[in-house]
Amino acid sequence: MSRKIRELAIPKYKKDWPGKTLLMKEACPTTRMSPYEYGERLPSLIEAGVLVKLERFLSKSEATLSGHSDLYQWAEKEGQRVIKIGWRCPRCAVCHEDYIPESFIRQKKAIFVEFTGTEGEEA
Repeated sequence: MSRKIRELAIPKYKKDWPGKTLLMKEACPTTRMSPYEYGERLPSLIEAGVLVKLERFLSKSEATLSGHSDLYQWAEKEGQRVIKIGWRCPRCAVCHEDYIPESFIRQKKAIFVEFTGTEGEEA
């Protein structure tokens, strides 16, 4: 049974963002190192259409000192806040984490959603 979701407005206060569910309208923009080929970069495991949990904002120093070039670019060069997101993979059942820039939400590439019930329920 699948669950119904409904789009929500962006919460007014950023302190209310952590813990909310996001629907990724586009794939996560970060890249990851290949476990097989040295120096090869692969796309994020978090694809468009996936529901993720917004975990927290990274501090600017945490983002710039992470060693991750995408996070450094967003925080230091573009002046954006970096958001940590989490997702449980249906294939391996492992919780993966990744990052998106705050602009991803403003551009509606990731939208806030809530669960409203299941497909079989009457409203």
